[in-house]
Amino acid sequence: MYGTVARVVYSRTFPGLIKPQTGRLNKSPHIVHAIANRPRRAKIATILEELAIRGMENATRLEKAKEKRLRAEEKVIRDKAQIAFIAAGGTRGDFAREWPSVFLEEVRGARTLADARGH
Repeated sequence: MYGTVARVVYSRTFPGLIKPQTGRLNKSPHIVHAIANRPRRAKIATILEELAIRGMENATRLEKAKEKRLRAEEKVIRDKAQIAFIAAGGTRGDFAREWPSVFLEEVRGARTLADARGH
């Protein structure tokens, strides 16, 4: 196989010359294969680049969705706590004053602890 040579016919324009220059190159089959696959490799590189961009966009979207879900859960917890507080004889004003400290200590504190444990 060492003596195998492929003939490649080329046509190329050069600055300053009006007619394209044509000729033959004696190349090994590996070189010919590499030259023939350049456009395919360029397409694959473009596709991989687009997939990387979309992957980053999806990660950003996923993070925003997680934050939105956490905010919704916090609102549900707040509403349930307010209903229980008022049912126990408290007022909405008292709840509004008490809730931020309870929320930070109990809800966010529990979530931070769970995140630290890996849940």
